[in-house]
Amino acid sequence: MKKHTCYTYFAVIGDVPADVFLSALSLREGQITVGKGKLELGKCRSYSVNLNDMYRETLSLLLGKEQILEELRHRYRLSYYLVAVPEIVSDSEEPTPILSLEPDIVEFLYRSGTEHDLDYYIL
Repeated sequence: MKKHTCYTYFAVIGDVPADVFLSALSLREGQITVGKGKLELGKCRSYSVNLNDMYRETLSLLLGKEQILEELRHRYRLSYYLVAVPEIVSDSEEPTPILSLEPDIVEFLYRSGTEHDLDYYIL
């Protein structure tokens, strides 16, 4: 029987040099994936029933750096997205993931100017 899966990531959309972003947030190369006009970091593929646990893992490198993120967002006109992509198996006997956000995640979103995106699939 197929199991539920999910992955999460933090996306940065806009034109900021990756080295500037990494330096400002004290991150290292390899902690970020660079694409055209997009940076991704914190990809989490370890399924948890509680989505908030996955978000905390995804955001572990950014928590406490909301002010820096906000400054970068304004300086480079960036958009931030915290994204979850759960795949729910309709006939699974597993518990479905909890998709509501806990207060600490909501506070991070608010303080850093990050949007939340949930792109789910039912199989």
